[in-house]
Amino acid sequence: MTKRELKPLIRKAKKLNDIPATKEHLDHLRYELKSAIERLEARFDGVDAKFNQSDAKFKEIDAKFEQVDRRFDQVDARFVQLEMQIKSSFHRLEALMVGQEERNQYVLDGLENLFHRQDRLEERVDKLEESR
Repeated sequence: MTKRELKPLIRKAKKLNDIPATKEHLDHLRYELKSAIERLEARFDGVDAKFNQSDAKFKEIDAKFEQVDRRFDQVDARFVQLEMQIKSSFHRLEALMVGQEERNQYVLDGLENLFHRQDRLEERVDKLEESR
């Protein structure tokens, strides 16, 4: 059936289901559907390509972040090492200060004894001078 032959039939049809379909119409519809699907597939291929580009960019950014993370890990390790060195120096200094405090106390006790002895000697000398 040609288009001219179909027009009166289409006008007579009261419902969409009542319109007769010919092989030519079905082939044409099939062709339109196939071309629409091909266009959609082409669009999806374009979108997939864009996603692949974005994914590649994200992978580059991830690699850069991993590189920065490794640098931070190195810096953290240096800080831990410095912290340990500072703590050990602090404890060493603390031990030296305790030792010095003990020596200072020993010297102060000796000086105090010396001063007491000197005071006693001066008192004796004063008593001897008075008694003369």
